[in-house]
Amino acid sequence: MRKLALVLTLCLGIWELSAESKSIEFGLETMYSDIQVLKGNQREIPGWFLSQGFEEMQSTSYRNRESRPLIAASMHFDNSNEWNRSEGKLYIAKGQSDSPRLLLDRNAYTAFPLFSYMLGVGRRENRFHTSPFQGYADGTDGLFLEKSSARGLLQISLYDHYSGFQLFEKEIYRKATTTSEGFRRRHGIGYTTLGDFRFSIGWQIILPGSFGRLSQENTQKKTEQGGDGDFIHSANLGLQKDWKSFRVFGQFFYTKGRDRIEGKTLVIQGEAIQLGFEYQVKQYKLRWASHISDDDARKEGNQIEKVGHIGTGAHFGSTPFLSQILQVYPGSWFQSQGLERSPTWAKGRSYGVYSEVFFDTQFSVFHFQLFGGYYVPRKRTGDSEGRLSLKRENYEGLFLLETGFGLEWKESDSYQIGFLISQLNSDQISNLQGSFASFYGRVAL
Repeated sequence: MRKLALVLTLCLGIWELSAESKSIEFGLETMYSDIQVLKGNQREIPGWFLSQGFEEMQSTSYRNRESRPLIAASMHFDNSNEWNRSEGKLYIAKGQSDSPRLLLDRNAYTAFPLFSYMLGVGRRENRFHTSPFQGYADGTDGLFLEKSSARGLLQISLYDHYSGFQLFEKEIYRKATTTSEGFRRRHGIGYTTLGDFRFSIGWQIILPGSFGRLSQENTQKKTEQGGDGDFIHSANLGLQKDWKSFRVFGQFFYTKGRDRIEGKTLVIQGEAIQLGFEYQVKQYKLRWASHISDDDARKEGNQIEKVGHIGTGAHFGSTPFLSQILQVYPGSWFQSQGLERSPTWAKGRSYGVYSEVFFDTQFSVFHFQLFGGYYVPRKRTGDSEGRLSLKRENYEGLFLLETGFGLEWKESDSYQIGFLISQLNSDQISNLQGSFASFYGRVAL
């Protein structure tokens, strides 16, 4: 019902602005992807379930190849006047075996002036981040306040019906999943400066309630107090500096809280950092980004004393295998299925180092891109202080490596076609390989 109310409110705002302007555009996108995964014999690693998530697990060798066609209709709206600001993009997407889904872009809202602020309803991306990952996105799905000036931007999330901030661009290669039921909400505030030097700071709190397959509420406390007191605080502090053709990024995350999972109360306290740079000369651009997370604090016998950093928002990766097909996250993550922790390759949620590198260039009407993604997990067994570390002995002898390239032809904003090819490799223990090819076209109607 909340999602329906959100869509109806957006449609009302769009209808109002369409009466005075022609700032609405419609589009059509189609895509055909071919995915192949090869899994050979795998050795057992303590604390890991490498075969979990793959079909036909009873086989010693597994080969899976499938085709995923997708067609999507889109509507983009953008209008601003003295009494209203509406902006966003909506998609209706349909796969071969999926029901039609409503998906949103990073922004899809309508807002009205309230004193010196703008009061908005819908989806609004958080701007108080300086992540080096192009794919990073998080924000409010609900009600928000915003105040902008020449110096900076203040954002206040009054009510966020958090569901992982699902994006169309992050769902096109995934199989459709349903959002878990259960009560939850998020609130937050953040500020970022503008200009060549950016400083950003933010704070958010998630009240997970019974959201997710693992979360449970204390029935007695819920009856007496309206909830059992579970919470997850998350804070971020970031810097971004532009200097001629060079740009550097740095961001620090901190989480603290507690949550009842499978009948146990978990203490949460963790950190993560993101570092990166971008270098651009004429039509050439090189970008590197890395995410480093801490670990669970463990005693002897692998007993967890406290859970490490918990991420929120969409997957920040942009390579198809790691971010969408396998859906590997470098740590515990609060998503559309609630809080997820999984020591696997398929839909893995395990602490480690996740890095990406992209090289882009533009020649006339052609855009060419080379990319790579790399993930190394931390050890799942043995004593751990749960701190940030780059020491080799704290990491498994496992890794996933993805490399690929893409070419796109775009003569105007009205239409474009392109293809993307990617290859997945791993260590000998995981014995996992994959190939991916996608062909797509877009047209503005």
